Amino acid sequence: MLSATPQHDLRIPIPQRPSTRAAVSAEHHAHLAARLTTRDRWIARMIAEHRVLTSTQITQLAFPSRRATNLRLRQLYYWRVINRFQPYIGAGRAPMFYVLDVAGAHALAHEDGIDPTALKFRPELSIGIAHSLRLAHTHGANSIFPTLIHHAHPHPGAGHPCGPPAP
Repeated sequence: MLSATPQHDLRIPIPQRPSTRAAVSAEHHAHLAARLTTRDRWIARMIAEHRVLTSTQITQLAFPSRRATNLRLRQLYYWRVINRFQPYIGAGRAPMFYVLDVAGAHALAHEDGIDPTALKFRPELSIGIAHSLRLAHTHGANSIFPTLIHHAHPHPGAGHPCGPPAP
């Protein structure tokens, strides 16, 4: 009689997908210092102030189009300036939600003249809002500010009255 090999022993292990996100180090912070624009720092500050913003809200605040927003937010995500999550909703797709990440917190701390270690930033608490029962309330409350800025915007390309300088 043949001995049966368990099915899970026949499976080839799936290799882990290599992360394209940057490791946070002194070299990485030096790299960011040369690459973060005034608008990038302003976006990070707005996310830090409001705890979480969606891609739609960030588009209303600082970008002329959704495509431009997504391209820049993806780059900021890879540089670990911001982190992102997409909550589950029953029908359709929710927008991406963005929170501050380690490199963004360090950049803002240095900009404000604060020692980053004194800041005591913990990324697990930042992304923890994804599981918060207050996410819907925070999202709704945060929608007021971008909507006001967007409607106060006189015409495309003129720069936002309360936002960052035009790129």
